[in-house]
Amino acid sequence: MNKYLNIIIISFFSVLSYAMKNIGFVFFVPIICFLTFSNPKNILLIIPSSILAMIWFDYTHLVDLLIVLGIVTVYLLLYKNKNYIMNLIFIFLVSFGSLTLFNRNNDIVLNILFSLISVALYGYFCYNMEGALNNQNKSRNFTYNELIMATVCVIGATVIKFSNVNVCIFVALFFSMYFSKNQYAIHSVCFSLTSMFFLRFVYQYEESLLIPFVSAFYMFPSIYAPISLICFCMLGVLSKMPIFPASTLYITIGLSVLFEFIKGIIISKNDPDRIVRGVYHQAMENLNSEIIAFASFLDLFAKKFSISKEYSQKLSEG
Repeated sequence: MNKYLNIIIISFFSVLSYAMKNIGFVFFVPIICFLTFSNPKNILLIIPSSILAMIWFDYTHLVDLLIVLGIVTVYLLLYKNKNYIMNLIFIFLVSFGSLTLFNRNNDIVLNILFSLISVALYGYFCYNMEGALNNQNKSRNFTYNELIMATVCVIGATVIKFSNVNVCIFVALFFSMYFSKNQYAIHSVCFSLTSMFFLRFVYQYEESLLIPFVSAFYMFPSIYAPISLICFCMLGVLSKMPIFPASTLYITIGLSVLFEFIKGIIISKNDPDRIVRGVYHQAMENLNSEIIAFASFLDLFAKKFSISKEYSQKLSEG
């Protein structure tokens, strides 16, 4: 999820996790540090999107956010050749400082604990990134980073509410669509169930029961996914299911249509099976070319050798 639109979405919603009690920027700092340290240009997307979110929904903490973004930007500019240990120390200090100064939390032990969580998140992000670059497997790849970032976005979106419509539900639906369409079936199921239980039993949002259905529908290929979801939502509207308000189902339909338009710029088109087949065919073509070249060399060598042998025989006969 390292495309521009994904980064904007993650920055916009993850910064709102600051509203959680005693959390501060514990989740936000490792996310923006990971995204900017891997590609410094991402800071140009993170700064405006996170500031816009804070102004729109929680402007009282705007100064706190500006200070954190300023510190990260200065660190990014001054230390271009950053090493891993220095990054961990920096993230710990920023997280601890934000908890102590901005949250006015005098519990040093709790602040240290949350700061270590922030450091652990960044370390885990880097661990998965290295696994994706060196030897991607089912237990170590970038998708786990996306899973954590998406969960933080859902947590941040819980502070947004328009006319009794809980935006966090649709953020969770969006990421469920994303994981399913990216062929991350296990990750999609894990995310959808985690989001559903979190929103249902912590925030008492009954509409969250829709999340696993969306995750399942979007495992269908091609156009079958949005058609299945739209039919399900229309059935819910017509049957007037009390658990799913009509407004929620209508917005879900709109989200599915919107997702079809933007999925080309947020979903990777690199199918692993197709990549493997392409590499195999390319390797076979290279091998065939080498065999043909070697056979041609042997044929040429045999002809040269036979000519020289006949010439030598004629010379010996006089």
